[in-house]
Amino acid sequence: MATSDYLTSSDTKFSWGYTTQEEHHACIGKIATNDPAESPFAQLTRQLQNFGRVLGIHASAVGHARMNGDFKRDINNPTVDGAYHKLSKQMRESLILFALSAAPSIRAAERVALEKQREAKSKKQEMLKRRKFAAAQEEYAKALTYIEMYHSAACWQTAEEATDRFAALSSNTARRNVVKEQIRMRVIGFGWKDLHVPWSENGHDFSAEALRDKLINTIIAVEAD
Repeated sequence: MATSDYLTSSDTKFSWGYTTQEEHHACIGKIATNDPAESPFAQLTRQLQNFGRVLGIHASAVGHARMNGDFKRDINNPTVDGAYHKLSKQMRESLILFALSAAPSIRAAERVALEKQREAKSKKQEMLKRRKFAAAQEEYAKALTYIEMYHSAACWQTAEEATDRFAALSSNTARRNVVKEQIRMRVIGFGWKDLHVPWSENGHDFSAEALRDKLINTIIAVEAD
C-alpha cells in the first residue's frame, strides 16, 4: 500500500481527514504500529550479533523467551513470575534434566552444521580465487601482447609519426580503431592508468581526430619528457 493512501491531501479513505469520528474513537488506545510483529526479529538479530555461532531457531527461542518474560522472577510478587517459574518443581527439574541430556547431541549437530558452513565458505572463496587468478592471467597476457606491439613497427612513437600515419589511413573507422590501439599499447601494456583516455563523453563518441590529439598531447608528450 502506498504512503499516499494515508495522506489527507490525496483524498484517500485511510487518511486522518477522511475517517469518521466513530473510527477515531474506536482507535483510541490501540497499537498503531507493527512493533509487536517486528520485535521478535529484533531479538533474533540481537542474539545472532552477540552469539554468532548459534542456530537461528535457538536464537529465536531466546528472543521469544525474553519478550514473553518466561524466566522472569519477582520475589516480592510471585503472581507476575514468568511461565517457567509457575511450573511445579518437578516440571522445572524435568525440563532442566532434559536440556542437560539433549545438550551434547545438539552441540554435536551444531558442530557438523558449522563445519559444513565453513567448508561451503572455503569452496566459495577458492572458486572466487580461481576466477580472479584466471582474470589476472588474461589481463597479463593482454598486457604482454600490447607491449610487444609497442616495440614493433605498429607503434607510433612520435607526434610527427602519429600525424603522418593517421593521415595515411583511408577511412574514419580505421583511424579511430588504430588510434585506440595506440592508446591501449600504453595504458594496458604498461599499465599507465593515469593516462587513460575515454572513448566518449556524456554519451557522445570522440572523433578520430580528437582521439589522435589526446594520444599526441596526453600520452606521447609524456613519453617524450
